Amino acid sequence: MKIIKQPRYRQIALSLAQKITHGQLAVGDKLQARSTVAKEYDVSSETARRAIRVLVDMGIAQSHHGSGAKIISQKKAEDFIHADQETANLRSLKGDLTKAIQDQQKNFNDITHLMQAFVDQSQSYQQNNPLMPFELVLNQPSNKYGKNLSELNFWYATGTTMVGVLHEGELTISPGPYTIINQYDTLYFVGDDMAVATVRSFFFDQESTSHPYSAIAGH
Repeated sequence: MKIIKQPRYRQIALSLAQKITHGQLAVGDKLQARSTVAKEYDVSSETARRAIRVLVDMGIAQSHHGSGAKIISQKKAEDFIHADQETANLRSLKGDLTKAIQDQQKNFNDITHLMQAFVDQSQSYQQNNPLMPFELVLNQPSNKYGKNLSELNFWYATGTTMVGVLHEGELTISPGPYTIINQYDTLYFVGDDMAVATVRSFFFDQESTSHPYSAIAGH
């Protein structure tokens, strides 16, 4: 986070205001001469003049031509210090918020890259392992339940090959045409990249009872 430093003259004005609030300088006292302030804080005479001017502008001191400036309000010195602290707190909060947003954006970018890497790896794995079965749990309502694979024309409707059905904890490998499909069964099948979407649509899209494969099979 970038740290914003206050101008030197304002730092000196705050230091003088703190002396007033701590009683080192009292109301009615004259402020140190410009040359004295410049020497004490090791700054130029112009920087010292600007520091004293800040106190005058804030109503902490009053300038008298030819005799310097006199302290007129301890309360306004306290207000000046308090306002400066509030500004510093807001500046710090803004910096923290900016950093949090930047960190969040970085985390989002990292997640996006990881997701893309996962997708790429999954596609590569599927291409290199074409017989690795997909899995689909039938956990939604469907008008296909209670029918066997032959009645469903599963292969013709989806273009996929059923290799296993898990029903109530019992797995049937290479299920035959008379294997009945029920809700909450887990299906294992092989097919192309669209296999999962096709089988999901076949069971859960009640308005669609066929698939382009069924049209091909009809010829």
